[in-house]
Amino acid sequence: MSVALFAAIATAQRYTGDWIPCLVGAAALGLAALETASPRLRLALRALLFGGTLAAIFLTFALTLHYQRETVWGVPEEFRQSYQNFRTRLTP
Repeated sequence: MSVALFAAIATAQRYTGDWIPCLVGAAALGLAALETASPRLRLALRALLFGGTLAAIFLTFALTLHYQRETVWGVPEEFRQSYQNFRTRLTP
């Protein structure tokens, strides 16, 4: 499912909304299945889910920032330069 979503994003961002109902349904089924697991496995899977969710939030923020400051045309040069300075500070 993720590969299909990434392929749709690479084609056009407007197609990502088409996947939302399917993703919500898959998430609901996954959460229901999670509740049937043993307590130890449930705790481990919840921790994994939490970590994956945080990583997805940070990745989405980074991609959005990059797109809005670097990729899209029409961005004023001062914003582009500010973003480049920000990236330089974050890079070790």
